[in-house]
Amino acid sequence: MPLPRIALLCCVLCVVPIRLPSQPLIVYFGDSITEGWIERERRPGDAYPARTDSILREDGTPFRSLHRGAGGETTDDALDRVDADVLAAAPSVVVIAFGSNDMYVWDDPPAPRVPLARFRDNIRLLVEKVRGIGAQPLLLGLPPLIAGRFYAAGADSAQYIPYGGARDMRDRYDRCIRDVGREEGCAVLSLRDAFQNDSSLLGFDGVHPLPEGHARIASVLAPLLAEKLERPSERPTALQHCVWPNPFRAGHTSHCTIAFHVAGPRPVQITIFDGRGRALRKIVYYAFAKGNHFVPWDGHGDTGTPLPAGAYTLYVHGADFAFQHSILLM
Repeated sequence: MPLPRIALLCCVLCVVPIRLPSQPLIVYFGDSITEGWIERERRPGDAYPARTDSILREDGTPFRSLHRGAGGETTDDALDRVDADVLAAAPSVVVIAFGSNDMYVWDDPPAPRVPLARFRDNIRLLVEKVRGIGAQPLLLGLPPLIAGRFYAAGADSAQYIPYGGARDMRDRYDRCIRDVGREEGCAVLSLRDAFQNDSSLLGFDGVHPLPEGHARIASVLAPLLAEKLERPSERPTALQHCVWPNPFRAGHTSHCTIAFHVAGPRPVQITIFDGRGRALRKIVYYAFAKGNHFVPWDGHGDTGTPLPAGAYTLYVHGADFAFQHSILLM
């Protein structure tokens, strides 16, 4: 027996999905503190991203979130994965939290994993990348460092003497984050101010916060995120392709930036030729989102060795665009 017309209509309506407006997305992007390593254990439920989410939900703030923390990472590692792990998700706000591993001194001869000048360049590039797709960056400063615990946990105090000690070194990297935030007009949350030198908030190694420390971070971070989530996301004006600095002095900055706009996700290839037409470096970059993209070049060839000073040509092409720039490497 055929269904009555009204019943048939009800059946159709039941299987049609209801499309609700997409909620703004927060991405927490950082190292082991973001991942939730507490007293040698991974405890993401006690970490500041989960605690911040909880506060926002209790306040009725509409949002979604992704937690993209990875223990042991530096800003070099962050640049390797920011496109796929962050930009591809089309976030509204990105919390950027790196630095404790960058300032760690090791190797022979001993040196910071990421020197301060490159750290500054990396933080600035992360901010540019996030803004390029229309998201709002928020920089998280470094937590205070208790030198005695830091050294007792395995760091060699002698290796930090040339840098004025681990605490002074931490302060320089933290100050660098604040400086970049000021120069780029980007919000910075100071954990030094949030912790107010309360050593009870830090764990055995003097660096990683205890659950109480993560709760303190969440209490000051949540209002900042709520304020940012109220602002509508705006796509930035399409950037004309360019390369800077040019001339590029490799000893002054860690990289030059190749910038361009894409109308949607697509692969982009960058090839660097010398004056004789030889291709010395090929960079395959995938633009995961519509917007402005920023790709660094460190002045090295495909072999990993620095190229000699001179004039070079950069060819950049995607599925629907191509351009070239001359650049002077000094």
